[in-house]
Amino acid sequence: MSAPQRSRWQTLAQPKIVVPVLLTAALLAAAIGLSDVPRAFGRIRNIPLLSLLGAFLLAAAYWVLKGLQFYGFLRELRIDINWRHLLLAYAVGELTLTLPLGVYAQNYVLQRLQGTGFYRSAAVTTIMLIIESGVFFLALAVISVRGWPWLQPLALACLLASMAVFVVLAHSDRVWGFVARQMDRFQILGQAPVEFLRGLRSLAFMRVIARRGYLTLLYAGALVWAFLVVSHGVGVAGLTVAQAVTIYAFSLSIALICGGVLSQVGIVEMAGMGVAQAWGYSFTEGLAMLLGFRLVWTASIWLLSLPVIFWLRREFAASGPDSS
Repeated sequence: MSAPQRSRWQTLAQPKIVVPVLLTAALLAAAIGLSDVPRAFGRIRNIPLLSLLGAFLLAAAYWVLKGLQFYGFLRELRIDINWRHLLLAYAVGELTLTLPLGVYAQNYVLQRLQGTGFYRSAAVTTIMLIIESGVFFLALAVISVRGWPWLQPLALACLLASMAVFVVLAHSDRVWGFVARQMDRFQILGQAPVEFLRGLRSLAFMRVIARRGYLTLLYAGALVWAFLVVSHGVGVAGLTVAQAVTIYAFSLSIALICGGVLSQVGIVEMAGMGVAQAWGYSFTEGLAMLLGFRLVWTASIWLLSLPVIFWLRREFAASGPDSS
């Protein structure tokens, strides 16, 4: 085995890569094992063209709205950014969203293209994840799931915890002083964590959240609407808006709680199938809805993002080596 091949295998064999991949495979295998796979894929193959078109248009709305929020939060941190770099970084980020830590790919690309500090821009990505989690927790706190009486109080507790994080980030000078002292004392990753936390603090004020956070409601609405459209397309015509909201809100809440460390693939399917079963749908119907939606949604996002990446691909060559 040549040295480059050995290096690639050593990289792939690292626990941070192997463990998420194995967990994803196990969760998908469990989801498939609980259902009638041929029937589920038969439903997916028969999704009407009109449903596919509707899901694609909603994906386009999601893509634009979320991109505007990303840009807006970067502006809040006074990060000047070339629009071509912004588009390229965002498109790459959306392609890698379901991968372990793929949500932060856009921050790496910004650093590579124009030297934007990774940890500073990562504060933007993180605050977007926190707001998304809050929106989904709120939905689960408001809408009850049949047979799951524990879910509403748990979601409310998670929502209140998220709000407490905002309060601490924005207003607790004592906490910030303690963190800064510990970082300086132990020299933990240099100044990177302090830069990240300062970015979070700048964004964690209610006036900033109100100015930029409403876009989360809009693009999350487009996401759930597309899930409803695809679910009807796979033959689950009785699925209501409330049911669709709880199924996908619970699925993404579990994925977001993992913080992007694990792949969304498998986690979303298993969690969503559980809620669908609580609503009275079979595991086969649940798998058809969730896997069908993943395939349609992923294809839509790729159709939106790949042309942008191909169009701006020379920006990578022009940027040279990684900037720090």
